[in-house]
Amino acid sequence: MDALLALLKLPAAERPSRLEAWFEAAPDRDVAARFLAKVLSAMEHRPFSAEGSNATTELLAFLDVERMRFPLDEAAEACTDPVAQAALWGHAATSSLLRGELADIPYCYASKAVLANPASESLWEIYLDSLRGDSTGFFEDWPDWQAMAVAGQLDKSIPERALAAAKAAAVDWSEEDRARLDELASGRV
Repeated sequence: MDALLALLKLPAAERPSRLEAWFEAAPDRDVAARFLAKVLSAMEHRPFSAEGSNATTELLAFLDVERMRFPLDEAAEACTDPVAQAALWGHAATSSLLRGELADIPYCYASKAVLANPASESLWEIYLDSLRGDSTGFFEDWPDWQAMAVAGQLDKSIPERALAAAKAAAVDWSEEDRARLDELASGRV
């Protein structure tokens, strides 16, 4: 844990590569991914302040770094525990959102997170936040999720919650995308 917390003391530009090196050196990548998820969870409620940083918690300071999403995604891919995996993808999405990356990037991670752990309210909040800036991924995924739910391959609550999130985020969308969403919600698509 100390090695991961020490990353906060490094210059931000070094943190992603150092996390990647820590992860690569781990004898068991699955165990390391679970440990990383646990450490990040503990950082969520610990206050943080540093000159030049807007972060209020250690987690936000850890995530608000360019390219941090890459080692987090790598850890999620190596993880076999869906809850820890989902948390890591949620953190990757949050990092992308904090850094103002292209809107489809946070959405990709957020959608993986809710599929891995649809019971997590905090991941659904991240999913909603990821939809505020972009709707492209939603329009590509939702019909597939709906079809999978109808076929019994996906919990029916997932496309329902995704649609509810899209409706909440649609206030920030273009008129054209809001019309597409209305058609989708009414079953005309």
